[in-house]
Amino acid sequence: MTDCLGPRLKVGVVLPATNTSVQPEMEAMRPEGVTNHTGRMQTEDTSLTGGIEDLVSSYREATHRAIGSLLPCKPDCFVVAFSPRSTGTGPDLRTRWWFR
Repeated sequence: MTDCLGPRLKVGVVLPATNTSVQPEMEAMRPEGVTNHTGRMQTEDTSLTGGIEDLVSSYREATHRAIGSLLPCKPDCFVVAFSPRSTGTGPDLRTRWWFR
């Protein structure tokens, strides 16, 4: 069935559960014929008590769960509204963090 509200594009938006600005900002920027579908990254523990690797692992798993929760609506693309500055830098960031 064709999506009557989003015939141009369905965007999956993934963001931390504590972020209260990205979802309304994405809605404000949304053109006609485009729909946003939000998945929130819920983490067990976001403190640094277990070390940076535990924090990174927690967000990595939460990102995959949030993306998985959006797959049934078949988005055309994803926006991951999260900048893990503390997880590393450089061209290998993609393979070290997101897609492990």
